[in-house]
Amino acid sequence: MIARSPWFVATLILAFPGLSFAQAPPPAVSALKTVAFEGKSIGRTLKYNVILPKNYDVSTDRYPVLYLLHGYSGNFLNWARNNAPKFAKDLELIVVMPDGGNSWYANWAESEDSQKNDWEDYIVKDLIGHVDSTYRTIATREGRAINGLSMGGYGALMLGLKHPDMFCSIGSHSGALGFARSAGDRLRSADDAAKKKAPRKLADQPNLAIGVEDFDSQVERTPKGKLFVTADNADAYDPFKLVLAIPKEKNAAYLY
Repeated sequence: MIARSPWFVATLILAFPGLSFAQAPPPAVSALKTVAFEGKSIGRTLKYNVILPKNYDVSTDRYPVLYLLHGYSGNFLNWARNNAPKFAKDLELIVVMPDGGNSWYANWAESEDSQKNDWEDYIVKDLIGHVDSTYRTIATREGRAINGLSMGGYGALMLGLKHPDMFCSIGSHSGALGFARSAGDRLRSADDAAKKKAPRKLADQPNLAIGVEDFDSQVERTPKGKLFVTADNADAYDPFKLVLAIPKEKNAAYLY
């Protein structure tokens, strides 16, 4: 039954594991657009790529929306550079590929330097609200799916399970699903050394293709502060706990 789902087919085609992430130029597809919008939850104007159905401009139809989240150190350009427009060209849906920086798509418990880092709210409130008010979407759970790769695979599954009334299909490809669980384990540990994870070395060279001032190097794209400060913070973003919290009487989303 799942294999016949149009959502399953669409997301599988768009995110099958064999895609390479070489930095090739995006395909020249007229339906691909880059849009800048204000994310109030993060205090930034960021960009997303969007693919519209080929008949969008000559129809009055409303369309379902697939949200594709990029991985750590990636950006909103990645999915287009890996042929998403080619695979989506004959599908009757809107594909939105936002920029989430290196945020893990979660609301950070602590932020520094006066940053705003409510990245969960940025996706489920700011971005989806903007898309639904800008395009002819089916602005209900039945018209919305979310999928991602690596960090984005974690983000898609986590956001989909945290907001089961918003998405009818949730997908994760090579998702870092144990991210929050591992963080929670470290915070529960009595060993202070175990609680401290060595920070990643981040490049400060700007990626001019991103084209967002103060947000185009890996240093700038990584929130300043602490994502989780307690084990409870981490548990609230753990997909393995979130899936158990969905009431049994709820209609479950397609999950893969």
